[in-house]
Amino acid sequence: MRRVSIKIIGLLLILNTQVFSQTEDIQNEEEKYFGLGLSHFSVKSKHPSIDDQSFLGISLIMGIRNRNHVFELFAGGGSGLKVGPTYDIYYPKDSADLSSITLSYQYQFRNINKMGNSIPYLGIGLSYNSINWTKYVYDHTGDGITILAGIIIKTADNWAINFAMRQYKYSGTRQIFSDGNYPSYNTKAFEITGILVYHFNRK
Repeated sequence: MRRVSIKIIGLLLILNTQVFSQTEDIQNEEEKYFGLGLSHFSVKSKHPSIDDQSFLGISLIMGIRNRNHVFELFAGGGSGLKVGPTYDIYYPKDSADLSSITLSYQYQFRNINKMGNSIPYLGIGLSYNSINWTKYVYDHTGDGITILAGIIIKTADNWAINFAMRQYKYSGTRQIFSDGNYPSYNTKAFEITGILVYHFNRK
């Protein structure tokens, strides 16, 4: 009986060691990063005051990667969007700012390039999008879906450059400080961005 107990204890110790080792490997694969860059936005909206146009902006990302899986928070936007007169509540033509906050899941294809210096990826996310008038209390906001694709190019040490394309699509309503039922308008924004990224514990 004692020998059986010793064997069972031994097997449990071996199993526990293997589980701990696998857990430690997963933790060692974890990588956090932060980046800042420039973006080119193109906006196409059904809103009658927003013409199709393009402009430059800035982008900020932070995320965490474990093996091939990435969860990323992205914030980006720009100013200088030209908007015409509004009709539901009258305002003359104005300028506006575009902003978007996106939480996305990405899958990195880390086994494609054996050298490991470039990593392509695909992703999808949920976003909150807003176009805010500069002078007047009026904006065009909505939640939507973001699809994205990109490539990470590793540089020296813990640095990399992240090139990405994102498409935002949402159905937004205009928001002002008054009650009422207002129509929603479909809006798409396409972004091309290049971000300098620092990886805190690169693997």
